[in-house]
Amino acid sequence: RQRLQEMAGNLLRAVEEAKEEQGEKEDKFKEALQEGRTRFVEAMDDDFNTADALGALFELARSCNIYLKEAHPYNRGLLQEAVSFYRDVNDIFEIIDISAPEALDDHINALIAKRDEARAAKNWAAADQIRDQLLEQGIVLEDTPHGTRWKHR
Repeated sequence: RQRLQEMAGNLLRAVEEAKEEQGEKEDKFKEALQEGRTRFVEAMDDDFNTADALGALFELARSCNIYLKEAHPYNRGLLQEAVSFYRDVNDIFEIIDISAPEALDDHINALIAKRDEARAAKNWAAADQIRDQLLEQGIVLEDTPHGTRWKHR
């Protein structure tokens, strides 16, 4: 469940920064999305085979995470399609929260920006101190090739 929740949060955040144009990695993700949908529907049509249906969801989550890791800038339409699918599925299983990402208040945004500046200046002590300060507030930071991401602990 946690893996699906994290993937959903990552998808929702990625939609905000996605572009409309196609990139080179879309075809593979589009195929994975279609296959995930098909596997899920077939499992549910097979006497509500929830084990196979959940397996399809986790396999698609893996494909989503690979796409998010490798395909920046993202295609907004594909991400919205994936979010829509998981929302539909969640109407059945109600296992994850797929609501809009939480807005960070200005203070936390400023701390994240300050930490990014400290990291760029290779001031690791200051960057670590800010990370620890945010962690005390329940904000976990993840440094990715596409910038700093956050989540609640």
